[in-house]
Amino acid sequence: MTGIAAVVRATLARRGVLIGVAVLAFVAILVAWVAGTKFVGDMSDGASLLMALATAVAILCYASLLFIAPASGRAQGQESLPCGDRAAAIRAELEAIAEVVTPVEVPRCVVFSRGFWS
Repeated sequence: MTGIAAVVRATLARRGVLIGVAVLAFVAILVAWVAGTKFVGDMSDGASLLMALATAVAILCYASLLFIAPASGRAQGQESLPCGDRAAAIRAELEAIAEVVTPVEVPRCVVFSRGFWS
C-alpha cells in the first residue's frame, strides 16, 4: 500500500525523477515479494539472494526519495514558515485539539488469568 501511495504522490508532484524512483522502489518490493514466496517454497539460494537485493534496492530508492522530494510547502509554491512561527502554529493547533478532546479513563484489563499479568 505504501509503495502505491509513493507512486501516486510522485505522479501528483509531476516530477519525472520522483516518479521513476518511486516506480523502481515499488517494482523492487514486488520482486522481493515474488522471490520470498519462491524461497519459502523451495529454499533456493538464488531466491534468497534476489529477495535480499530487491529489498536493498527498495530501501535505497525510498531513502533517496527523502532527499529528492521537495519540502511540502515549497512544492506547492507556498513560503515556508521560520522555525519559530511553525512551532507557534503547531502549538496553537495542539492547544485547540486539547480543548476538544477530553481524557477518558480506560479500565484495567487482565490479559492472562494464570498469573502472568496482574
